[in-house]
Amino acid sequence: MQRPPAAAEEESPPPAPGWSGVRRWGLALVLAVGFGGYFLLDLDRVVSVEALARNRDGLEAWVDANPLLSRAVYAGLYFLAIAFSLPVGVLLTVAGAWCSA
Repeated sequence: MQRPPAAAEEESPPPAPGWSGVRRWGLALVLAVGFGGYFLLDLDRVVSVEALARNRDGLEAWVDANPLLSRAVYAGLYFLAIAFSLPVGVLLTVAGAWCSA
């Protein structure tokens, strides 16, 4: 028994020239730039337990004054740190629990 050809089974047109490389390597490039930028800008020195302890009073005051904004900023920073696989996930997790208490 033969099936009639369906419109959904038709082949889609090939992608535009030059776009296959962007699709393939675009995300990898963004991740590499984010991860490399973290170390090139010395953010591994700035984002530390010592820096968190030094700025604790100021952070507490800012969180108390801006409860919704502080949680939104924290969520955004946490998302970026995890998306770029930065080695600050544990520090941000502890800081989030400390700031929301």
